[in-house]
Amino acid sequence: MIEGRDRELAALEAALGSDRDERRQPVLLVGEAGMGKTALLDALARGARRRGIRVVRVGAAQGVGASPFAVVADIARGLSDVLNLLPPDEAGALRSPPRTSASSGEVPSALLHLLAEAAHLQRLLLLIDDIHWADRGSLDALSLAVARLGCERVDVVVAARPRPALDPRIRAWTRLDVGPLDLDAAVSLLRSALPAGIVPSGNQSRRVVTALGRCPLAIVESTRLLSAGELIGAAPLPDPLPLDDRLLAEWGGTWAGLPDPIRTAVLVLCVAGGSGAALVAAVLADLGLSPDDLDPFAAQRLLVRSVDSTAEHADLAHPLIRDAVLRAAGPAAVRAMHRRAARCAEQLELAPSVVIAQLEAGASPGDRAAISELLAQADRALADELGEPAAHALLAAASLTLETRERSHLAARAARVLLDSSLGELDTARILQLVDLNVLVPQERLTVEWLHAEQLGQVSLSQHQAALEVAIAHAVELDSPETAWMLWSAVNTAFAVEDGKSAMRHAASLRDLAGRAGLEHSGHFPAWACRAVHAVTLFQVGDVAAADGALSAARQESRSWGPAPDVALEELLAALVIDFIMGDLDPRIDVRLQEPARRGLGRETMSFASAVQAHRALGRAEFATARALIDDSISLERASAFQGVIPFRLATAVLIDAHIGDHAALAREVAEMRDLCRDIGWIQLIATADRAEGLQALGDGQLETALTRLEPLAEDRLLGCGPWDSVPMGRADLVEALVRSGERDRAAAVASDLTRVLGPSSDPIAQALVCRSRGLVNQGEVADKDFVCAVADFGRAGLPFEEARTRLLRGELLRRERHVHEARRELRIAAAAFDRMGAVPWARQATDELRATGVAVQPRTADPWASLTPQERRVAEAVAAGGSDREVAAELFLSHRTVSYHLSSVYRKLGVTNRTALSSRFAEWTSAGSGVK
Repeated sequence: MIEGRDRELAALEAALGSDRDERRQPVLLVGEAGMGKTALLDALARGARRRGIRVVRVGAAQGVGASPFAVVADIARGLSDVLNLLPPDEAGALRSPPRTSASSGEVPSALLHLLAEAAHLQRLLLLIDDIHWADRGSLDALSLAVARLGCERVDVVVAARPRPALDPRIRAWTRLDVGPLDLDAAVSLLRSALPAGIVPSGNQSRRVVTALGRCPLAIVESTRLLSAGELIGAAPLPDPLPLDDRLLAEWGGTWAGLPDPIRTAVLVLCVAGGSGAALVAAVLADLGLSPDDLDPFAAQRLLVRSVDSTAEHADLAHPLIRDAVLRAAGPAAVRAMHRRAARCAEQLELAPSVVIAQLEAGASPGDRAAISELLAQADRALADELGEPAAHALLAAASLTLETRERSHLAARAARVLLDSSLGELDTARILQLVDLNVLVPQERLTVEWLHAEQLGQVSLSQHQAALEVAIAHAVELDSPETAWMLWSAVNTAFAVEDGKSAMRHAASLRDLAGRAGLEHSGHFPAWACRAVHAVTLFQVGDVAAADGALSAARQESRSWGPAPDVALEELLAALVIDFIMGDLDPRIDVRLQEPARRGLGRETMSFASAVQAHRALGRAEFATARALIDDSISLERASAFQGVIPFRLATAVLIDAHIGDHAALAREVAEMRDLCRDIGWIQLIATADRAEGLQALGDGQLETALTRLEPLAEDRLLGCGPWDSVPMGRADLVEALVRSGERDRAAAVASDLTRVLGPSSDPIAQALVCRSRGLVNQGEVADKDFVCAVADFGRAGLPFEEARTRLLRGELLRRERHVHEARRELRIAAAAFDRMGAVPWARQATDELRATGVAVQPRTADPWASLTPQERRVAEAVAAGGSDREVAAELFLSHRTVSYHLSSVYRKLGVTNRTALSSRFAEWTSAGSGVK
């Protein structure tokens, strides 16, 4: 079986005729070089031989166009035993074809007769590779013979590249496009081809195969052409990528054969195309060229054009074409074009990241002018609070610097920016390679130590914890302002590995820092945030009473703190992190974060912002929005070289899956989450996976599975960051699962323990969990009062899903107590709420209970919004609210082109043609109580 080609093989099998006498349809495989057409022919041949089918396989050779009937002659040689059955003149025409295709004579009819005679003896499969290079005479004879075969048992499959243009008669055959592998199949192929001992992470595997355009030949050859460090992510992938000679000859050779102005225009596209159409047009104009000069490349089908509302875009037909062209052009020409692109980008006032990328690509080691310009761009980016491009500029300058001391200082500055801006460790390994600790001052050495510790956190939390202890000790000696951030990281790591003792020790140190003079205005970690971390740690270790008062005080301080309009981004992110951890999510921070986002925050910051918004949407039971946001966040993280934060993102994703009953997504994402947690050592997040699977099983009525998943949560050493976290919520779910299983005594014991732990908390979620658990184990009027209190507390906490679950439980109780009218009211409210949320299993439970009260429940009418993807729904809602494409793009952290693409899909699915109609339809569905919100 060929990796990732099940669909194509199935289509080929379906296209081929049976053993009966019936008319066959010839099949044309079309795909770029290296896509695996030959491998498909190999597989088809093997399968045919196993079934007793005779296989004749030939291939057209490049450069034999002047040799007429070469392919026909090869077919005749493959059927030489059948030639003796033909009349002598036909056999002679095939053994010694005419020297010119104009003198074809009897060749087409002879070929037809040969194939028919062979098929009479044994079913025949004729395979022809690279038919795009076939000579004219062979194409004429083959197309005529195949058209007249009729019901003979001859199957014909040919393979071709998109270029040069195929004969019209061949193009009319049944076409099967062979494109890039899907992502999972590409990763599987890479891993199967890797030498023993080289095991890249899932993220790195995806990055490699994506860079290789998911091209099978390039993926297999990459295991030979890339170093072990490049394959596992310890070193960056080279740019351009090394390619197999066949791919270089196909694409690079085509480029080299173009006239000079066209070659130059294509090189501009390869150098500047990733930065947008405006830069490409500017560089072309600077060279006295125009986008029209790309037309011959488009005629070769190596270029595709598209038009949106802003401009016309030209894109390469395959990402590896760029690498082939850059290698064919040579380093000097490529660097010169990058320098020209950098000047044009600066004149256009494009984002610093664009200028920096072009400057770096156009420079050589020791280039002082480039180093100076990169440092100027770093200052420009920092002035705009754009940490990621600033760090990249500093790192690029360090890489170009030949002097050790200067290189180390610049790399340490890059490390400082990465840490200050809460960026991921995208360039950590490169920074550590460039730094000589012996030439750094103590504060710089501390920065590098801290960055190294953070890098270790991506692969092993235990190593991260040990390295942080060393860095914290040095920070305390230096009285460094970064001590608070390091302690915060150490507390989080201790949480993750369920080391409550270390968490409390570091949290106490952080609390003690809160009174230090000047901390409030350090621009890094507000004093209230220090106290908040300590309060959350108290809750984690079970001292809920002490945590309650401390959290209340920290929340009050956070509200008086701001954020101010001019607050530094790093301080804003600190506030956002702590607000998130406290479960007290201040919407003002979210609004403030969106403004710099419009100017291009780094990927890691954008990912965190999307994850926080997803968590908020999950709490509000806006599951479609939450799913879209967390998908954005996960996509951004997968683009990074490290995977340490992905389990945390998946923790939100699996809870969404559990709420809406998406079994396939939950199984897939829980499996990945557990694997990553095991690899990194993230123990605490396993509780979220257990709770998600337990909640889904509870919603589906699979009580045994629910108990298996939820029971470990009753023994967890740490409670989580608050009553809304997985352990307290999961323990409340366990009470329900035990009651539904008839184990009321065990349920009462768990409920009693939950009351003991959460009882001292004034948080409405904690009180709601206690009341609902008591209501489940109590009876009659006492239980009903508990449920009423829980409904009110969940409503006050802003958790509509848990409120609806509690109404469902109360409705069940009231029905059993024969208070049918009240039961129907609660169950109707619960069913409608679950419907609006898209919580399918729970809506089904509520509907079943409603039927049990004697209500005839009508089937739901189809909700047109259900046909939208989560991302399309977000775009539709924002546009319906009056946002322009650009406003929606800024609000949702998408590109303008992505919004336009989704909006066109929304119009098609909902049957509307403009914004006004969309807004009107949205208002109708909202007022009708559909599942829009």
